[in-house]
Amino acid sequence: MVRTPPFHGGDLGSSPGRDAFYIMEINLTAIAQLAEKALEGHYRRGGAPAIEHSIEVAQRVEGDTLAEAVALLHDVLEDTDLTGDDLIWDGVPIQVVFSVEVLTHPRWEPYKTYLERVKEDPIATKVKIADMLTNLSDDPSDRQIKKYAEGLLFLIN
Repeated sequence: MVRTPPFHGGDLGSSPGRDAFYIMEINLTAIAQLAEKALEGHYRRGGAPAIEHSIEVAQRVEGDTLAEAVALLHDVLEDTDLTGDDLIWDGVPIQVVFSVEVLTHPRWEPYKTYLERVKEDPIATKVKIADMLTNLSDDPSDRQIKKYAEGLLFLIN
């Protein structure tokens, strides 16, 4: 059996066009379950489960379903072996995956370059600001305070 991704715009033999990907409904419950499963066994500096951080970030963008979905998944690609393709196969809408990929910071990429890339995507920017504010509320080191303060100023200006 050939497995096809959940393109809600037609079968792979048709050409639904790029906009067909955007009609997929965002199921926050399913995305939260996926994030929880993906981050199982991952912990923050203080020992709290990593999913708690993702939930806190999502709460900061509450009311914007797309941003909430991105917030729940924002650390998944960076901290696990999952890929954007895996998320698509699991039924995550492409617009969510796109912003999650933007928020994924490869270790080789300079932080300033990463933030410049994030700033190009309004949803990624909104979630990154929420992420930084959440990190600042979690007993940050002096280095982290400086890093996030500079990052916030860059993203909001």
